[in-house]
Amino acid sequence: MTFELLCAIIPARNKNPWPVGLGHRTASARFRWIFIEKQTKKEKKMAVVIRLARHGAKKRPYYHIVVMDSRSARDSGNVLETIGKYNPMVAKDHADRIKLDADKAKAWMSKGAKPSDRVYKFLANAGIVAAKPHPTQTKKDKPSEKTLMKIKDKETKLAKIAEAKAAAKAETEKPAEVEAPVETPAEQPAETPAEVAAE
Repeated sequence: MTFELLCAIIPARNKNPWPVGLGHRTASARFRWIFIEKQTKKEKKMAVVIRLARHGAKKRPYYHIVVMDSRSARDSGNVLETIGKYNPMVAKDHADRIKLDADKAKAWMSKGAKPSDRVYKFLANAGIVAAKPHPTQTKKDKPSEKTLMKIKDKETKLAKIAEAKAAAKAETEKPAEVEAPVETPAEQPAETPAEVAAE
């Protein structure tokens, strides 16, 4: 059921819709605004959500996981059904942190109720729904892909230059080793005639 504002110009025969003295809206402008309630034949989707309703004390929150009309305020009390509890004041691995009735949640979701983002995470952790994928985005403190490619290209160029320098240095060192004088054994002195005579 929806409301549509229809502006219907209908001559007012018996009375003026506005009091006298409102400028252009005088008796000469004889029409009325009519609000007509229109029922549509199309079935509308349920305006029901599964979300958190805050309870507890100041600075000590405690939440109920409730099924309610999405047009109602968070803590209005117009709750269709309470399907769980959430206590953020206890440790994350504590058993009493989240209590959720999975069967009721599935039943309401099959009827068209949509969970809020936080309740969707609870349902995903319980294995009732598939977890939403987290998009990987480039962080601001890290360089972009283009910058990373430039850095990689620069590193490869520097590596090639270093290899070329090492090869040139090796080539210059090899001839120096060949040209170095080879030590020849000292010539033995000629035998003296006394040694020859003794033989």
